[in-house]
Amino acid sequence: MPSRRWILSACLALVSTAVVQAQEVGLLGGALAGEGGGADTYAWQAVYRHEVHPRVGLSFGWFNEGHLPEHHRDGAAIQAWTCLAGWDRPWTLALGLGPYRWFDTRPLPVAGDFEDRHGVGAIASLQLIRHQAGSRLSWQAQVTRTLLSGHEGTTSLLVGGAYRFGAPFFEGRRGLPERPDAVPRHQVAILAGRTIQNSLRSEGSEAWMAEYRYALSRHWALAAAYVDEGDTGLLRRDGLSLQAWVGGAFLADRLYLGVGAGPHLDRVSLDPDGREHGPSLERMGLRASVGAGWRLDAAWMLRGTFSRTVSTYDRDTDLLLMGLGYVW
Repeated sequence: MPSRRWILSACLALVSTAVVQAQEVGLLGGALAGEGGGADTYAWQAVYRHEVHPRVGLSFGWFNEGHLPEHHRDGAAIQAWTCLAGWDRPWTLALGLGPYRWFDTRPLPVAGDFEDRHGVGAIASLQLIRHQAGSRLSWQAQVTRTLLSGHEGTTSLLVGGAYRFGAPFFEGRRGLPERPDAVPRHQVAILAGRTIQNSLRSEGSEAWMAEYRYALSRHWALAAAYVDEGDTGLLRRDGLSLQAWVGGAFLADRLYLGVGAGPHLDRVSLDPDGREHGPSLERMGLRASVGAGWRLDAAWMLRGTFSRTVSTYDRDTDLLLMGLGYVW
């Protein structure tokens, strides 16, 4: 539990610093190999990076390690970045190091059964960046290595791109970028989408959420929500969540980005044998989320969120939700 609280606090602290320097959002994908090269699979990473100095940055990312034979693993990574060469050139070489909070679904000896393991390891990345002159876009190639004590590490090769907020790259080196604006004071939203069970078969079901969010300051907010995860066949869960969110608005206050985390109290029906649900129980867990919103006009926002629901009884889930929010 202490490691879980530490990494979530660090995620929130990272994003809250993004009010004074340049920021970028990137998406990369590619191939991954386990230790010993015995198996290959896919990998992808979505990352938010904040420049605290021309040669130093911090990032928060979600890293998916694909489906190795004995592991379905992904998690949150916080990395400190340093520029090794070319900080003011079209080509830049950068090194990133930091902790990796991983979630791993693994098979058990009983046929068809599984367990959800959690832990903290380390992640290291070497990245080659090609900046587009006069553009906010950049192209990236990255080698990433995960190091997990007592567990199998991986090596991946990823390629992709990133979008920089504020001034284009070379202009941004000579002046201050845009300062993010405040989040809306009040927001009521209805979102719907999909629950994905963190199991060997990734069972799914329909899901929806009703949320009220109140902004405490320019970048901090509290959100209370009712979330119905539906029935995946292994789990029927619904209940209340309370999350602290931190983020900011970009692109003339049209785009909102943020991360949130907090407890959820749920009504749970487990299905250990795949045939019928057991008795309903009340369980407390943790839900961590990343979200984006696009202001359609002064009153309406298009919302999207990805949430990981963390349990202590091998029933972790992912929630992919989209919907509309009314803001005032």
